[in-house]
Amino acid sequence: MAMTGDEIQTRCNELSAAMVAKGLVQPTSMLWIESHMDPKVSLHWEDMKKPKGVYRTVGHYFRKGDITRMFAEADAFVAALPDAEEIKLQDFMSALGNVIDMGRANGIDVAFVNPLVETMKRLSENALTHQRA
Repeated sequence: MAMTGDEIQTRCNELSAAMVAKGLVQPTSMLWIESHMDPKVSLHWEDMKKPKGVYRTVGHYFRKGDITRMFAEADAFVAALPDAEEIKLQDFMSALGNVIDMGRANGIDVAFVNPLVETMKRLSENALTHQRA
């Protein structure tokens, strides 16, 4: 069944709203139709972890099947993304891991490093069992 322009607009708006709910920055979704090419649904957002002045746009495309199927695959992709809280926890754990590595590399007293290692373990266990500390 063919989609109308209004239905396509609604689906793009829904995808963008779902991306916002996941904490993505400046998300866009679109159906791209170009001469002599297969149509595609594309999702784009900004990766704010990249430094300023660097191209930050991230994109993902869905090209196979009919338009309805491509939108369904895009929905599943966005649904599988970690939510904003999970991303914050992952970022914190990554930074904490870097601090632990730096402490070890610089010979920082274990009295300072060991509590950080224990915190990292607890955070990792909580993340695995989906429990917030």
